[in-house]
Amino acid sequence: VQEANDTPGADVILVPDGDFFLSIAGRGEDAAATGDLDITSEISIVGSAPNRVTISADSLDRVFDVQMGGSLFLASVSVVDGLENASEGGGGIRNRGTLSLQSCEVRNNVSDDGSSGFGGGLSSTGTLVVNDSSINDNRAGTAAGLGGGLYAESGTLTNTVIFWNSVGDTSGINGAAGVFHNGPVAIRNCTIVDNSGGILGAVAGFVGTPTVRNTIIADNTSTFGGGDCLAVESEGYNLIEDASACT
Repeated sequence: VQEANDTPGADVILVPDGDFFLSIAGRGEDAAATGDLDITSEISIVGSAPNRVTISADSLDRVFDVQMGGSLFLASVSVVDGLENASEGGGGIRNRGTLSLQSCEVRNNVSDDGSSGFGGGLSSTGTLVVNDSSINDNRAGTAAGLGGGLYAESGTLTNTVIFWNSVGDTSGINGAAGVFHNGPVAIRNCTIVDNSGGILGAVAGFVGTPTVRNTIIADNTSTFGGGDCLAVESEGYNLIEDASACT
């Protein structure tokens, strides 16, 4: 990754079958030398096949940090065991540039500074596209959190399953155990189920109204109510179990 960052033009990294662990401790460094893998140029990382390549941060840091001006296309890779504990968001991946996930899994990541966090699996303040992927078993915050699975200021999710994510919900501002939006988000052909915690349901946000089409939102639990979602714009063909707050 360091060599690709330093090489002009776009680079492709092909990853063979296997489990790969980040092992050099050192948070807060932005040249991919320690801690997470920082992306500062245009890089594609392509695994051999879905569910056969795992990159784990082993709780040393998050796994990927896409910097402003950076671009990451990630395909057929599982991103696991990331930990962000400095109130910066993105337990598994933080995106401030351009991020595209294809046939990926974002699993078992945490954003938690000891009390709060956001984007347990993934946080994005840049350009985001997620296709044919899963975001599951992630957590944002202990007492308060936003977006247990995903926090996004914009983005498009297609054919993606978001499940078993959670947010802290004992104090402070918290909500959207599945997807928390802070801008325009489009959700197409997705399944958002079995997420838990918060006061705003599994899909909610402060800014904008997400558009939802051909999507299942069900079996999510919210400690203080809120149903499965809050203020979504339906484009049809959805199955929402508790739509009482989805207007």
